[in-house]
Amino acid sequence: MSDSPNDNRRILLVDDHGPIHDDFRSILGGQAAATGRLTELESTFFGDAVIPTLVLPSYALDSAFQGQEALQKVKASLARNEPYGLAFMDVRMPPGWDGIETIQRIWAVDPSIQFVVCTAYADYTWEEIYKSFGWTDNLVFLRKPFDHTEVRQLACALTKKWNYSRLARLRTEELEQLVRQRTDDLERTVTDLQTNLAKVRTLRGLLPICAWCKQVRNEAGYWKRVEAYLLEDAQTKVTHGLCPDCQKQHFPEPVDEISFTPNSSLPSP
Repeated sequence: MSDSPNDNRRILLVDDHGPIHDDFRSILGGQAAATGRLTELESTFFGDAVIPTLVLPSYALDSAFQGQEALQKVKASLARNEPYGLAFMDVRMPPGWDGIETIQRIWAVDPSIQFVVCTAYADYTWEEIYKSFGWTDNLVFLRKPFDHTEVRQLACALTKKWNYSRLARLRTEELEQLVRQRTDDLERTVTDLQTNLAKVRTLRGLLPICAWCKQVRNEAGYWKRVEAYLLEDAQTKVTHGLCPDCQKQHFPEPVDEISFTPNSSLPSP
């Protein structure tokens, strides 16, 4: 039915008159098969290869005879994830909704479907129809009695438009998802930077230190040794050594510079 798995050529025919459905199916449905059979018969009869005629696109056609039925079929197609790309809509369909009301109700559940309004302009003027929908590029008009070539052109162009529009929406959604992901990453980076900056400001500011035991109070209110505070709260590794005054007081013998690991014991001050 289509050139690719993602090519949507599903068309809904909405008209209360049965022969109109037959006309559309004759115009849009049997063209490729009839051409193929004719080419095969000509080749058999004349004995020579016959250059095949260009095969027109084929479509999956579905019928509804009232507006209410059309709306239900559109809902069912969406539930199957097989939406219609195009609908040929008659204007006058007594005793139910007319074509204008039917389009309004269908667009409420599927705003992407393309419509060809088939009308003789006897029920609505162009101005009245325009007021009903406003400016839209998803709707065109086909005047009755319609030309077969015009029907084929509209079917080809509008189903192609639906597929291109869907592709554009998918690309837009992918870009929006990428932007959201990048935004989340940036927000996490900013949060980390703000946290680190706060820690740096804490280190540069005043630190609460006990005047007797020299422990430091962190932001959570816990008292820690200076070494533990620097290691756990400021992520700064520390080593121990002796200043010249302490070395003279506690180690008066001449020795090389003494250093300690973080877990080494020091004499009490």
